This record gives sequence, structure tokens and C-alpha cells, in this order.
Amino acid sequence: MSAFVQMLRAGVLLDHLTYPFLFKASSRLFKLKLGLSVHAGTKKTGYDSDRFVANSMVHMYASCKDIVHSRMVFDEIPVKYLVSRNSMVDGYAKCGNMGLARNVFDSMPERDVSLVELLDRWVC
Repeated sequence: MSAFVQMLRAGVLLDHLTYPFLFKASSRLFKLKLGLSVHAGTKKTGYDSDRFVANSMVHMYASCKDIVHSRMVFDEIPVKYLVSRNSMVDGYAKCGNMGLARNVFDSMPERDVSLVELLDRWVC
């Protein structure tokens, strides 16, 4: 994160390649406030609509147990790819809301596993 601060101080502009790494760091450190700040930056720069950035946000919020913001970002994604849906299923499951995890899973157009197989992986 110190590299991020140095980049900002040096006037480096962040882009669709930089933001996902910042969201990943936020989620691994469970730093929701940092993730919120980075999210605000994506809105200012317009990168919040980039699919890779948006997917990273969904995952970050879910990892930080802020499933409400995760769902808000997810709902704003115009075309939901497998990564987006998997992040929501994982987030709901980690928050203990298996009903909503199932709803998102069932909305996936293509899937090659059952929800039971996924749940077995979470339990192990």
C-alpha cells in the first residue's frame, strides 16, 4: 500500500490495471475503509464501469463482509460474467446467506458444477 501512496504523491494516474490490485490488497488486509476510498477514486476517474474493476470491487466488498455494497456494485454491472456471479455466490456463502447464494447461482446461464459441490469445497 505504500507504493500506492507514493504513486498518488507523484501524480501517477491510476487506471483499469491498477485499481484491481488495490481492491485485492484491501480485501486481503480486510481494510474496508481503504476499499471505500479506492472505490471513490474509481467513480472520479470513471473506471468504476470497467468490468475488471467492477468485479474486483464485488470481491473486495464481499471479502470484507460488506455484502450490501457488494450487491450494489454487482447490480450495476451491465453484463455479469462468471467472475461477477462467483464473487457474489462466495460472498453470500461467507456471510451465511445460502438462500441468496443459491439465487445468484441459479441465475448463472452456464454452470458445470452443482451448488452441493461448491458447498463441499467451502466446508473443507
